[in-house]
Amino acid sequence: PDVAVITNLGVVHLETFGTTDDLADAKFELVEGLAAGGTAVLPVDEPRLHRPHAGTTVTFGDDPGADISLTDLELDGSGRPAF
Repeated sequence: PDVAVITNLGVVHLETFGTTDDLADAKFELVEGLAAGGTAVLPVDEPRLHRPHAGTTVTFGDDPGADISLTDLELDGSGRPAF
């Protein structure tokens, strides 16, 4: 693959992986499987995923330092996000 997107380290997977560090290791295998020069899209607020790899990293999140930053988030009457 040329792109790997990891959206989060969800606690729902802890039953399988045991710890968030083990979960991060398992998810990072997606990044390690990228083609040379591939792109990893990672949450800026998850340091356990920020590791060296052969490609490019693009970060996202509500941190202004992210490559793609969420701004002006609002929830509608049903709790759905809009930005």
